[in-house]
Amino acid sequence: TVLQAGRPRTAAMAATLVVTLRDVTLHDAGHYFLTVQYMTRDGEERKVRTEVSTKSSKPEFKNSTFSLPVRVHDGVLDDAELQFGAFLVVRSEREVKEGEGKAATKGTAKLAGLCAKQLSDLASVLARGATAESVIFTHPDGAAVGSVVADLRIEMPPGVTPLRASSEQLEGPSFELVVRNGVNLGLVTAGLTGGGGGGFVVTVGTFCKGFRSDELARTQPTLVGAMASWNETLIVRPRGSFVDANDGLILSLRQAGGGSGGELAKLHLPLSALRDESGRDLKLELAEAAGAAMHVSVRRLPPAEPTHAQLELETRQLRPSGAGLTLPPAGAVTVALYFKSLADYAPASLPW
Repeated sequence: TVLQAGRPRTAAMAATLVVTLRDVTLHDAGHYFLTVQYMTRDGEERKVRTEVSTKSSKPEFKNSTFSLPVRVHDGVLDDAELQFGAFLVVRSEREVKEGEGKAATKGTAKLAGLCAKQLSDLASVLARGATAESVIFTHPDGAAVGSVVADLRIEMPPGVTPLRASSEQLEGPSFELVVRNGVNLGLVTAGLTGGGGGGFVVTVGTFCKGFRSDELARTQPTLVGAMASWNETLIVRPRGSFVDANDGLILSLRQAGGGSGGELAKLHLPLSALRDESGRDLKLELAEAAGAAMHVSVRRLPPAEPTHAQLELETRQLRPSGAGLTLPPAGAVTVALYFKSLADYAPASLPW
């Protein structure tokens, strides 16, 4: 049996899954700690946990944000299970008297409830940015014992293939947009205080087939004056292909953290400006104020090719004989089986 790859597959790359736990609610008051465990199909495991809380049914943890290395192939998350656990720390009477009202530093940890989520089920939302997942803790007897909200996002190393929803993602191409700086943006934001409102951000959406999308990416806030500087790289993945001449990206200047300011100015990057894979530096004039402009760089990212593998099987014809079955050297037959990627190969996936 020979396993051959139709195209060499890149080695697994370590991305970072950032998990923040918040809004914890449990049915009974107690001393709790929470765990997050990353488990792959081939047995790789990583586990993090909070500290033990003070007695409460709504515990709060100082240590509630964690970074877990996760594996990525060709911009696609390896399938793995993310398991959330809630544990109750039970103490003896003596330990209770010694630590009344304090976090339980001693005691026996007992499982209160678990919840498992598959990363493959979250891949599409993680590829678009962050997601807030509701986690319901279930006791081994099947009863729901509490919940937590898990904010999840993937951080990719710089200069690598952007995260994709799956190896079969058939969306339009992705774009790398570098928001550099703005000139005379104060003419647009006159009367608004950047510091008081948390600064100003640039958001990116798409205009496709006559419809404008929701926000797909945004910069960090910065103050706006005569010169505003972001120098921030955004990866934008449209949910559909750009076809018409008016299809493209929409950049919006907004006041950070508040809907009261709304959209202060917007820029349209049409399809003609998005065809170049080598990158283009653009100065875009704002119609809202003469002399105000944004400097951006944009390039079209090449599509990631699907990965294929070929499994060749050589079978031989069996012949009966007086001693049983014999295997003659001639009469070989070759059978080729194709998998979506090498990660999809497993003995259990074969049709026998």
